[in-house]
Amino acid sequence: GGRATSRRRARGGGKTRRRSVADLIEELKVRRASNEPEEGKGGVSPRWAARIAQLHQGKLSAEEKGKVHKRAEQIRSVQRARAKCHSIALKGANLGLGVQQHVGQLSVMRESGADSMRWEQASVQANTHFRTVSSKVSEDAEVLSFVKRLDAGERSAAAAGGAGAGMQQPDPGIRAAVEEFKGMPSTEEESACKFAVYEAWASATLSIRGELHAFVKDHAQPLGSKASADMAQRLEGIDVPSNMRAADAQPGVWFVYGMAQQVCKNMEAMTHVLRKFEGGLERLGGSVECPVCLEPFGLGGSRPHVLACCHTVCEGCWSNIRRIPPAPLCPICRSADFVAALSNSVDI
Repeated sequence: GGRATSRRRARGGGKTRRRSVADLIEELKVRRASNEPEEGKGGVSPRWAARIAQLHQGKLSAEEKGKVHKRAEQIRSVQRARAKCHSIALKGANLGLGVQQHVGQLSVMRESGADSMRWEQASVQANTHFRTVSSKVSEDAEVLSFVKRLDAGERSAAAAGGAGAGMQQPDPGIRAAVEEFKGMPSTEEESACKFAVYEAWASATLSIRGELHAFVKDHAQPLGSKASADMAQRLEGIDVPSNMRAADAQPGVWFVYGMAQQVCKNMEAMTHVLRKFEGGLERLGGSVECPVCLEPFGLGGSRPHVLACCHTVCEGCWSNIRRIPPAPLCPICRSADFVAALSNSVDI
C-alpha cells in the first residue's frame, strides 16, 4: 500500500493540479524561447520550423485553417484602413509644416524689402509645394509608410517600455503662422503673394478634407453604428458655415486673416477626427493570436509585427520567417509556398 501511495503522490495523487496564470505565462515564455533562431539553414530555428510545419501540415483541419485565414484577412483589412488613415494624417502634418515654412519666409521677405520677382517666386514655390503635399499617393506607398511608422514606433516603445508612437497632435505652430496674414500688406506684390499662398493652402486643405470624407464613408462601418455616427457628426462640424466663411472684417486687419483662421480650424478639426478614427481602427486591428504559431499575442513577451502586405504575425515567428531562403514569404498570402519553403529550410 505504501508503494502505491508513493506512486500516486508522485503523480500528484491522481488529481490534476490547476495551474496559475503565472505558471501559464512562464510556460508560454519557454515555448516562445524555442522560436529564437538557432544554427539551422539560414539561421532558422529547427524546433520552430518542425513545430510550425507539423501544425500546418497535419494538426489543423481544412476548416480550422479557413478560420485562421479569415481572421488574418479581417485584421489585414483593418491594417490597410489604418495605413490610409496614417497617409491622410501625414499629408495634414506635412501641409502644416509647409504653411509654417512658407509663411515664415514671407515674414523675412517683408522685413528685408524683397523685390517683385522674389515675391512672385515665393508664391510659385508655395503653390507647387502644397499641390505636391496634397497629391494622391498609391496604396502600396501608403502601406509601406505605415509599416515603417509601426516598426519605428515598436522600437521606440521597446526602448521606453511604453506604447508605440501614435498619431500627431495638431501643430500649434500653424496658429502662430496665421498671424502673418493679420497685418495689411504694404505693396501690391506682397498682397498678391500672400493671397496666392493662402489660396494654395486652402486648396490643399480642401483636397485633404475630400480624401478624409471618402475614407470615413468607406471605412466607418466596421467601427459600429455608434462610432460611425460620431465620425459623421465630427465631419459635419468641419463643414459647417462658420468654418467655411471668413470672419467679419476688423479695422486695420487684412481680410484674408479671418479666412486663414478658418482654414487653420478646419485642419485642427480634421486632425482630431483622424485621431479618433485611428484609435477605433487600432482597437479593431488588435489581433488575438498569431496565424502562424496560433499563440496569443502579448503573453510571453511576443508582440505583433505587421508585414508589408498588412498581415500580422508575432515577432518570434517573424524572426524566423525572414531568415527562410531565398526570401521572406507572407505565411498568409502564400501559405502553400511558405510551408514548402519551411520544410526545405531545415531537416524535419
